[in-house]
Amino acid sequence: MEIQVEDIEIGDEILFSLNSKLYYVHILETPRQSKKRTSWYTGKPQWIPVKGTSRIVENTIIRPSWNGGTYTYKYSDPELTDKDHNVTKKWNLDNRTIWLVKRTEEL
Repeated sequence: MEIQVEDIEIGDEILFSLNSKLYYVHILETPRQSKKRTSWYTGKPQWIPVKGTSRIVENTIIRPSWNGGTYTYKYSDPELTDKDHNVTKKWNLDNRTIWLVKRTEEL
């Protein structure tokens, strides 16, 4: 189900795209609107980045170089899983399409 930033709650698991990659993120804090920053286009207040965890795998490619040596290329790819999250960071969800994957129900 597609949701907005203001609908996100602690414990939600969401899916969104960033730089042509899909990220599966477990939310650790409630989103807040900025008191100072506004959008240059709409003039509305922007959202402060939200803290969440995700699983990101780092890959390494070793290629031959033109002078006979080798060079190493490192890149990271997100995994779409809800287990073994290894990265905790602040995610900017302002003006993004967000899909709710799972919401934890509190008793």
